[in-house]
Amino acid sequence: PAAPPKIDGESASSLTPISATLEAQINANNETTTYTFEYADEEAKLGTAAATVFKGEIAGYGDQGVSAATENVLTPNTSYFYRVTAENEQAKTEGKPAQGTIQSFKTPPAVAPKIEPGSEHAVVGVGGHNVTFEVKVDPENLEATIVFEYATNESVLLEGNGSKVSGGSIPPVGFYWEGISGFAVGLQPGTNYYFRVAATNIGGTADGPVATFSTPPAPLVEETLPEATEITAHTAVITDITINPQFEEPVEPGEEPSYYIAYGETASYGQALPAPTHGKAGYGMTGNQVPSVELYALKPGTTYHYAIVAHNPNGTQTSSDHQFTTTAAAPLTTPPAIGTASAQFVNETSVV
Repeated sequence: PAAPPKIDGESASSLTPISATLEAQINANNETTTYTFEYADEEAKLGTAAATVFKGEIAGYGDQGVSAATENVLTPNTSYFYRVTAENEQAKTEGKPAQGTIQSFKTPPAVAPKIEPGSEHAVVGVGGHNVTFEVKVDPENLEATIVFEYATNESVLLEGNGSKVSGGSIPPVGFYWEGISGFAVGLQPGTNYYFRVAATNIGGTADGPVATFSTPPAPLVEETLPEATEITAHTAVITDITINPQFEEPVEPGEEPSYYIAYGETASYGQALPAPTHGKAGYGMTGNQVPSVELYALKPGTTYHYAIVAHNPNGTQTSSDHQFTTTAAAPLTTPPAIGTASAQFVNETSVV
């Protein structure tokens, strides 16, 4: 004979601070049966519009497990009440749906994320002007946001006034170590940086320990420059230039360590030899004496400022300012002279 459905058990599982899964065992008694889960933060709200409701449908005979997930909408450390109701045609005929007893569960309190010890790394990019931060974080079943912070001074970092880089967020999908990275640009060459990571969810913030990384150095111009030599009214030669390339590894053409002279009538310079005349500074971590450079097309009787500019893939360095004065032009005491002249290509109407 037709029989109403039967509810043989209710439970709540997969509890997190913001979610739960409601479960029940229902026997549909061989009739298509609709079931309803409802939950609320107060028992009196069950059966009213204030309750949250999930519906489903089953058929067949014997106990069947059904469930409904609340999604990430619950409040941590809070008690909730729930029950399940089932109804088939026989239950409608009898005017009495099967209804489970009211049950309750409590969400666990929110806990701050965890940062895996030793997982913080800073990987400096080629050229030393950017860095990728890496860390592994357990969000503790809650959405967590990750922020990397760095500075050249540790006290600035500890005060929270460093440069910040977002590592994005981790969804609240369980207890696990999630690898997170952040990217920073515009770093200075040859500089020691301090960094740390902060992971935050509604349970609090976890701060990682302070760690360090260094960017590779720019080239060095060793200050052994003498005064410019072979000075004339229009030229001068800069000699004894010593460059420390601060770079061991060969790179693509055009990126190898190089140098040139910046010069002009003020310390702002404003002139430089054309790019094809930039000299190669070689490789290595010690000073190399590089070829002399001639400056030309200078004004007579004029004081010039000059500096050595050295470059490698990590950055550029300019030496301190130096000066020289060109000699005065010779006075014009000799009048011009005209040499021989001739007429060529003479025809009826023209001549050269």
